[in-house]
Amino acid sequence: MHVCDVHGEDDSEYWNLDEILAGAGVFAHSGAMRLEPVWDAVGGYQLELDDQRFQAFNADTIFVRYNSVRYNPEHVAALGTGGDGLRNHIPPEIIIVDPRSSGQSDLPYYTWDVSFDTVQVYDFQVFDGVDTHIKMLDGRRREAETYRPSDQIYLELTDLDQNEDSRVAERISSRWDRPDSTLFRDSSPIWGTETNILGDFLGDDDDDQFQDNRSAKVFIFNPRNGRVVPVDLMETGPDTGIFTSTTGLVVNTHLGGREGDTIVAFYQDPSNHSDIAIKTIRVRGAVVDVDDPQVSFDQNSYIVGDEATITVTEPAYVGASSIANDEVLVVRDADGAVVESWDEIPAVNDDDQFAVSFEIPEGFAFGTWTVDYVDPADADRTDDDTAQVTAAVLDDVTGIEIDPEFLVDEVTFSLIAEPVGAVADRFTIMVYDLTGRKVAEFSDQGVDQLTWDGENLRSTAFIYVAVVESAGNTWTFRGPVYIRR
Repeated sequence: MHVCDVHGEDDSEYWNLDEILAGAGVFAHSGAMRLEPVWDAVGGYQLELDDQRFQAFNADTIFVRYNSVRYNPEHVAALGTGGDGLRNHIPPEIIIVDPRSSGQSDLPYYTWDVSFDTVQVYDFQVFDGVDTHIKMLDGRRREAETYRPSDQIYLELTDLDQNEDSRVAERISSRWDRPDSTLFRDSSPIWGTETNILGDFLGDDDDDQFQDNRSAKVFIFNPRNGRVVPVDLMETGPDTGIFTSTTGLVVNTHLGGREGDTIVAFYQDPSNHSDIAIKTIRVRGAVVDVDDPQVSFDQNSYIVGDEATITVTEPAYVGASSIANDEVLVVRDADGAVVESWDEIPAVNDDDQFAVSFEIPEGFAFGTWTVDYVDPADADRTDDDTAQVTAAVLDDVTGIEIDPEFLVDEVTFSLIAEPVGAVADRFTIMVYDLTGRKVAEFSDQGVDQLTWDGENLRSTAFIYVAVVESAGNTWTFRGPVYIRR
């Protein structure tokens, strides 16, 4: 049985059929044949004859033919091997047999017994003649028709053809072939073989202008200066069929865009070269004024363990699902150390508010904490807010924790406090030798631990007395401390 595609670049495969049961007269193939695109979205050109995989284009009609004839058994045995052997067994030789005798004759075996069937390959048109399923997005991931020279451009398109595996988010490479492909070739429909079709379209006679990008199938370019930037696309999630560019292009930096330029996005479906979509935008010079952003803590003061919510009111991102950029929002403690940072701020409504929440952690300097916000698309649009962070009020002290058990370099005395993280107004440690003589005393205010290096004392056992004072209350604890030099 012969399966073929009569497209200009067509595959041809042969199937051996086995009778399902002895005497049944019904024949079937024992396994399925995988249907693949001639051009893989990442791997590139992959058409191979006689490899027991069928490569086709979207919208193609695949034909299957059955002919009741006998074939050379050596050729049949070689089916599916592909490679250089194709010239020897494809198409397999038909053996002419006369059914009326065992001798050879010029009559084919049941010449009249021929059957055909067809199947259509699914196709989704990114441009179907009416609707174009391709968008140019700005740095806020919103569709716009005009951009500033400093804006970022992202490409988004819907192509259900490329949603080939519903279990994973798939990728569409910007180029037709991997550089190491053994079947490397460019796609004639875009770039042409003898002439530069894109250059002709733009009215540019310099073929070398596009030479480095002749293998691109997804790209954004500036016709005025000829800058072409190929872009990879990634599916937004498993089974969505929606693809976005993995990185943004800055209009003036990557494309040399300036006021008045037309920027063009070009996409050609790897599975159907006749499915070509083009999107254009204009570069404007004027900046549309929007209100300044505002960032704020939900309280003026916090203690360790509190949950803080930070809200960003950002008119420039109305309707966006989030605001995203590296460290778009940063919280710093009183010493300027980074307490927490976010690369994305989710929206909390369909208007202009975005928010994050976090728990005030231990280990950072108390005092005035600051949150800073910077617009990802315009570093001059910023805002900040402050809040006071203090330790919790000490309600009770149930003991002193010593770490390590034996002092070698230093030892830390820590309050076992309620609530956790609360600090003392004053914390004092006095150390005595076994004769009762005081050998050391040290203290500090507003802390929950003290560290001691043992000074020049020899290795032996000592007694410590800890006095904790807070809000008019005093707690006293005693215990051993050991020095081991």
